[in-house]
Amino acid sequence: MKIRVFAQFLVFVLLMASVSRPAFAESPQPNQHPIAPDDKSSQCESLAAVTPGDTVTDDVSDVSAAHIDITEINTSLSGETLTVVFHLRDLPESLAFDRTGLAKDTIEYRWEVAIDVDSDRETGDRGFEYLLSAYHITDLSEGRNELTAPIGEFVEASTWEVHPMSFSSIEDASVEISTEADTITLTGQIPGITSESRLTFETFDAQNGIDHVSCLAPFRTYLGPMQCGSGGVAITPGQTVADESGDAKQGYIDIIEVSSSLSGETLTVVFHLRDVPETLTFNRSGILENLMEYSWEALINVDNDMENGDGGYDYLLSAYHIVRLADKGNNSEVPIEDQAEASIWTMEPGRIMAQEDASLEVSAEADTITLTGTVPGITSESRLSFRTYDYGLAHDSDSVGCLPSMVGDPAPTPCSSVEALAPGDTVTDDVSDVSAAHIDITEINTSLAGETLTVVFHLREVPETLTFDRTGVPDNALEYNWEVAIDVDGSGGYEYTLAARHYVYPDDSGSDRVASIATRGIVQVNTWERRLKSGTLLADASMEVSTQNKTITLSGDIPGITAASRLAFETYDYFDGSDVVGCQTPLRPSRFSNACTPVEGVIVPGETVIAGVSDDLAAHIDITEVSTALAGETLAVIFRLRDLPQSLVFDRTGVDRRVVEYYWKVLIDLDRNPETGTDGFEYALSASHAVQSHSEGSNAAASIGSKLQAGTWKTHGGDGYMQHEEATVVVSADANTITLVGNIPGITPDARLEFETHDVLQGTERIGCLPSSFSGHAE
Repeated sequence: MKIRVFAQFLVFVLLMASVSRPAFAESPQPNQHPIAPDDKSSQCESLAAVTPGDTVTDDVSDVSAAHIDITEINTSLSGETLTVVFHLRDLPESLAFDRTGLAKDTIEYRWEVAIDVDSDRETGDRGFEYLLSAYHITDLSEGRNELTAPIGEFVEASTWEVHPMSFSSIEDASVEISTEADTITLTGQIPGITSESRLTFETFDAQNGIDHVSCLAPFRTYLGPMQCGSGGVAITPGQTVADESGDAKQGYIDIIEVSSSLSGETLTVVFHLRDVPETLTFNRSGILENLMEYSWEALINVDNDMENGDGGYDYLLSAYHIVRLADKGNNSEVPIEDQAEASIWTMEPGRIMAQEDASLEVSAEADTITLTGTVPGITSESRLSFRTYDYGLAHDSDSVGCLPSMVGDPAPTPCSSVEALAPGDTVTDDVSDVSAAHIDITEINTSLAGETLTVVFHLREVPETLTFDRTGVPDNALEYNWEVAIDVDGSGGYEYTLAARHYVYPDDSGSDRVASIATRGIVQVNTWERRLKSGTLLADASMEVSTQNKTITLSGDIPGITAASRLAFETYDYFDGSDVVGCQTPLRPSRFSNACTPVEGVIVPGETVIAGVSDDLAAHIDITEVSTALAGETLAVIFRLRDLPQSLVFDRTGVDRRVVEYYWKVLIDLDRNPETGTDGFEYALSASHAVQSHSEGSNAAASIGSKLQAGTWKTHGGDGYMQHEEATVVVSADANTITLVGNIPGITPDARLEFETHDVLQGTERIGCLPSSFSGHAE
């Protein structure tokens, strides 16, 4: 493998990408809908941030309603007391309140400032920690009619603490209204605010639109009763919840109210929307095949257990439309129920699978979309969240509801329901609960001497030999594993692992060699320091194997371990599954460490890496060279492969719907910090193909470029990625290359890159660190 500086080779590619970029995009998963900022917003990179003490002006008459048309804003700060004066084009003596046509509990008016206290966009919600607002929420109680009254009689003012996806009111604020000066003045206490904090301002009228001022993207607020508030109250079946009108552009996406009911395990959800048209345009020009064009969704946390499902959600009840290749661009205008499908989906970490059909009813007259489906295990205590989505050109969306994890509640500790195991304990396990005897745990003994932990795995059988590097196990995959994970301080997270493992290296793949587990060099025995979902090699450990006693004994030094530490145990066979004893399944570190060793080198933008050819990998995922270039924040990557055919077979038999069948991907670690992002990476740039339900098992040959969808993805919650924006992919079978070009916010020449190719039926190749012989040398 060689590395050389690579700066000018991709200039043409970068220039082409800046001139014209085809609209490729990865299919958004139901839990991965992107939200585009308002077109009027600008970014602080090109416009100075507004801070306390500043005065800022705005265009006059950029909105039609004079009472929300900002002309100037003055701000001042005294200690932690913020004062904001909204100068408006005209503030009348009175306004109409609780107007006809608005739903109950809708925010009708709002004059608001959002505060980014610490100038950190990763805290709060989109960077904002507090809101200071004057507002009115409609009161449509029985006998209440529209009325005209002085503004001060119906407007309230509060300071709100912002959580991801929700708010909680922390105290009242003061509001002064001067119709003579055309001003609304807000004053409130903002904990932690300084003269360096960043501000953004917004005014809102449910029937007349929005005006906002600042260099930050506007903060889209939901102050209605659907918010979880400080107590983390969740929505359960049978409840009705309201949402703000006008917070989505399209009427058929803008949720006004959601009601639900439960009969046995049959859930019915009624979306009340601002406007449901008689017909909707489907398969619109510019939207590629296999993209989800519209959706109306209810997410269900059946058991209130955040460890299950995907982010706690076990099922999805949705009405949706996916653009089919044959229909792409036909712009058919038909009733929603004639084109949309309805299904119940099972949700698992990182994937979603259709379970059964559901029913859909659409009423343009009542402006409702009603979904009904059977949700296994649902009860009146289950928790619900709702969202709507239009991919379109603006990625319009709306959402209602939250779960405790979305408002900052700590995740449950792993041993919340099972007693923890500690060093010195002996524990037994059911016999034959897994089919393979060499991973079937019958008993485990543990002992501790100082910081040396010894674990004896008693197994149903320890054979004289096992077959290693078996045909069908992908390169670099973990084939066998006997391990203990250690929670040193009892905090609920595992800091170390003591394990005996065998990985299939490319040179040995498919050799089916027969050897004893104890044969030197066959099984690696080490302690690992765990980092997120990967690990760093700590030290060698020892192993003893006894076929007579049917035991595998591991011993290793664990820094800081005590008799009060907690343990969990797992055995694993690639073909036969795993056996687990303890309160949580340990996470197995990847063979690819999150950080390169001191004798290796990281790969950074501008470099080219030359890799060896492997006859064991499929040619279209066998990397021979990767070239990279950076222009500003635009990253270009060329995967050169051993052989890239003119076409591949897509949607192959045996690959389930929603599974990513092929991908070529680069992972970007902006700060070289393994504790940030997802496994240390903040962004991914990829071209991929995922199987859709309509094409599953079709085994259709197609040109690679016609099926790939490319995008940049931003880390989300530390456990996965959400689509950030579209990217460019160029496929050349003649040159055996796949080229990706995308914008990566914050990327620098010091960012760390890793590259991966994948065929779900043929395996994976990954290039991360440079070998020691080439580290730090350029050619």
